Amino acid sequence: MKKHVILVAVIGALLGLVALEVTRIKKSEESALVKSPDSDSGEADIYRKNSSGTKSIENRPAPSTRHPKNDTKGSENSLIGPKKPIRVMGENPASKALPGRQHIAIAEQIYSALLDTLNLTAEERNHFLGLLAGEFADQLDLEGQMMRAKSSKERAILAKELEANTEINKEKVAKFLNDKKDQAAFEAYHDRLPEHRKMPGIKAAIALTGNELRLEQEVDLIDVMHRIRTSGDHAKKWEGASGMNLMAQENVVEIYEEDWARGQAAYREGLQGILDEDQYEAFFTKQAKTKEMRIMAIKMMRNMIKAGR
Repeated sequence: MKKHVILVAVIGALLGLVALEVTRIKKSEESALVKSPDSDSGEADIYRKNSSGTKSIENRPAPSTRHPKNDTKGSENSLIGPKKPIRVMGENPASKALPGRQHIAIAEQIYSALLDTLNLTAEERNHFLGLLAGEFADQLDLEGQMMRAKSSKERAILAKELEANTEINKEKVAKFLNDKKDQAAFEAYHDRLPEHRKMPGIKAAIALTGNELRLEQEVDLIDVMHRIRTSGDHAKKWEGASGMNLMAQENVVEIYEEDWARGQAAYREGLQGILDEDQYEAFFTKQAKTKEMRIMAIKMMRNMIKAGR
């Protein structure tokens, strides 16, 4: 029972940090963010990608060709154009674990830019959010089981189950979207999901300078972060079973700090010419705070894994 309580506290704390960030960003947007019609629709269109997965700012449609957002009631009159794909809605949610309001709120915040490109009715949007939130719920459930696992072999089995669940969810999303172009946009966005999950906090930190992150900067920043995370000898080292196995080591904090320093050096080089000077400093101030929170979480998870042995 004590182990279960500790596990719930760890996962709840991590999820709570994200949910708190979501709430804070929404309040900040409501009070301070003013966008032109072009910048609003542009933020949606920017996540459309070509077949290679590369974002293209130049290929955004002109303002006169962009679809306006659907009305909040989701009436059939809000469907724009005769070529809108027919969405296929099955059971909802698609997850094994029941998604809660926090999962749905996080999914809506992280996927909002992509959702705005899909021309969904309110009913379709809610269904899609259920699919996305279900994946979050499954991920948290399996990551919790990884933390309780008594061996690297058990964690590897759970990691494979997590990967299988992700592929199943992609298939369900593909069936729902019923459109190859929308599916390609979703998969490219999903591949950069860790980066998109970090963006609300980063954008809020940069906005405090009074020089908000511009759309083209956000696109380039996400690409740099994604490249650093997925390339090199340490690519995805802290993800899945590999990450959990690292958590079980006594010197995990020292390993993390070495990898963190290496990653920050890559950021400092990669972000030159992308961020303005004040934005650049705000980004790394935010990174320092993030490091402190992650080390706290790593210590909690290490203790949890040790207690589960």
